[in-house]
Amino acid sequence: MAWHVDNKQTLADLSSRMLENKGLMRSCISRTSITGRSEFVRSSHHWAWKENLENWNERFEEFRKDVVTFDNQPGRSAHSL
Repeated sequence: MAWHVDNKQTLADLSSRMLENKGLMRSCISRTSITGRSEFVRSSHHWAWKENLENWNERFEEFRKDVVTFDNQPGRSAHSL
């Protein structure tokens, strides 16, 4: 999947517009890797919303060092610790 943000609104004519949503999950740059891991760009919710850009693949080198990966493993409850 592409590096992207989810802060857009789909309009009635199926076009879309970017929103200035500053929420963490809406405006951070993220993707799901081919191995099923969730990947996010650290602190991107502070700056990604400022640009009218949904797909960030072409700018990957700018944030490569800030990628955080979460393994696709089931969570553990407090009882299993």
